[in-house]
Amino acid sequence: MRTLLIILFLCSPFLVKSQCQIEAGENQNICEMDTVPSLNGRIIQANSVASIKWEALTMDGKTNFWASSMLSDTSILDPLIQSHYEKSVTFYLTLTETDGNTCMDSVIFNFSDWIFLTVDKAAAKFPNDTLELWVAAFSNFPIVSYQWSPDYNISDTGVENPKVWNDTTTTYNLLLMDSIGCSVMDDPFEVFIRPTSINSDPILSQIRIFPNPASERIQLSDINEISAIEIRSQQGRLLRRLPTARQIFIGNLPKGVYYVRLEGKNGGFTSKRIIKQ
Repeated sequence: MRTLLIILFLCSPFLVKSQCQIEAGENQNICEMDTVPSLNGRIIQANSVASIKWEALTMDGKTNFWASSMLSDTSILDPLIQSHYEKSVTFYLTLTETDGNTCMDSVIFNFSDWIFLTVDKAAAKFPNDTLELWVAAFSNFPIVSYQWSPDYNISDTGVENPKVWNDTTTTYNLLLMDSIGCSVMDDPFEVFIRPTSINSDPILSQIRIFPNPASERIQLSDINEISAIEIRSQQGRLLRRLPTARQIFIGNLPKGVYYVRLEGKNGGFTSKRIIKQ
């Protein structure tokens, strides 16, 4: 009987104390902050919880960030991540019991941030020329995949800077993916075909455009054989298309060089270079 009492006493819950255990959640890759992500802590085992606290460090473990500046609440298990300062942040979750016993777990969040250059992705070339495409979107993680489309007169759709020899004006699209699996569409790359003197109409070639240079309006010396008029940038981009007109307003165009393409009623055309002051 005495032996049984000793065994029961030793096995009493007042003497056997469970170990504190907490989980900070699974590591995550965040591709965009349009939807606010959250931490997902979970208490596995604890006797009596006194406090819960989130802290944050950079990936190198050296730079300490105030978790309160990134999280909606550092004292709950599932706070929202409202901002971040580095591409990789380690969040530490600490549980403290009333007797001072603590347990900790950590989780790593990788944040993919993309930068887009504010440039006009456009270039012009003659039909028989070759041109190299380039990228205007960059991730804070290495880019591992390039997917150009359409697969039309292009050297390789899976490299960063393919060469193209399109013979008609073509818009090339690019899908990028970085090393943590986040994808974005780069701005479209428009490759224009420059007007050439091929098939130039000799009658249209005699038409004069004046004044040149001009600041407000240009005039055409003859419009009888013209079916349509196009104004294109120096890179070949179509800016305006209009039916035949003897006078054209250009006052709203930035200063620079432009091409006026005259299309004839017989299918021919000619291109005139003008300067906007």
